Amino acid sequence: MKGYFLFWQREPSAFTPSNGVFKKVQAQCAVLGKYLGSCELKFFPTDHPVSTLKAFFMLPKAFAFNRFDYRNVDYLYIRRPIPLALPFLFGLLKKCKKVNVNAKILFEVPTFPYDDEETSFIAKIFTKIDTHYRNKLHRFVDRVVTFSADEKIFGIPTIRIVNGVDCTSIPPCAKKHFDKKEIHIIAVANFAPWHGFDRFLYGMAEYYKKVPEAKVIFHIVGSGTGQDEAFYKKIVAENDLSDFVIFHGAKGGEELTEIFDKCDVALCSLGSHRKGIHLSSDLKSREYVSRALPIVSSSKIDVVPDGWKYCMYVPEDESPIDVGGVVNFALGLYADGKREAVAKEIRAFAEQHCDMSITMQNVIEYINGKAN
Repeated sequence: MKGYFLFWQREPSAFTPSNGVFKKVQAQCAVLGKYLGSCELKFFPTDHPVSTLKAFFMLPKAFAFNRFDYRNVDYLYIRRPIPLALPFLFGLLKKCKKVNVNAKILFEVPTFPYDDEETSFIAKIFTKIDTHYRNKLHRFVDRVVTFSADEKIFGIPTIRIVNGVDCTSIPPCAKKHFDKKEIHIIAVANFAPWHGFDRFLYGMAEYYKKVPEAKVIFHIVGSGTGQDEAFYKKIVAENDLSDFVIFHGAKGGEELTEIFDKCDVALCSLGSHRKGIHLSSDLKSREYVSRALPIVSSSKIDVVPDGWKYCMYVPEDESPIDVGGVVNFALGLYADGKREAVAKEIRAFAEQHCDMSITMQNVIEYINGKAN
């Protein structure tokens, strides 16, 4: 079978090793190609949506319709693009279905609902464009691929999957021993309000007002809008946390692995409720368990069974995180001071439940005609 993965983003050379979305797309494309025979990744370069005019004028050229032999395409797998791309996407899909009615077209919506992710004026304009076109997707799209529990999105039947990673490309944490007097916590993300790391910082402020049971070091890895980063740094400064919080910036490859190798527990998103998400399928949780680290989350994680001892849930609200509770979580898991047994169990869980070869099976079966 022959297929294409259509991805609206910057060209590969513009991506850094720290870009989780790029790594995910590469892994998805590789798995589709492995199980279906062929999957070619096609980039349609745009700038960040803020550069609206540049994106608008670049997209028509990027769509170069003659790049595809539609008659010989068995499937198109499309990751939801920025709203400005939707008019041109419609042209592509219309042409494809006109010459090849049997081609299966799948449209991945990584987050749903997503209208509340951005609240700026330009984002509201984008939302109106997106709403106009997404309600017409049913003309061309056969299935929406989603990480949510929705049976239909935009009036289109869904294929429900969970987010995945390429476990073979993620080394487990090499730390062998646990120091109960100094606990290292890590959070990796491109800063956004729904990551909720401010809740953990406020929790640290409360924790250090008392005699701490253990020294807690918080490693924040990533970047984002200057506003979000400045907000975190302001909390640190106002609460005298500079000795306990390290801002590493965006890291990838060996540099990121070196930071992970220092850590004992990892934080998933602590503010997904801020955008109306209560069942999480974020990439962070997958990478963390692939790194063999126990996790802390506010929203339910889709791949984690109830009562799994390596996941701690905190309240899904705006309260400061109980850092003492996180400390006790770590102390309970590493009671003997050794990490190897815990790491082995968590890594095995990741390979069995989070590897892309497992998580994409519903998509593969649909394209192969083995599922409706």
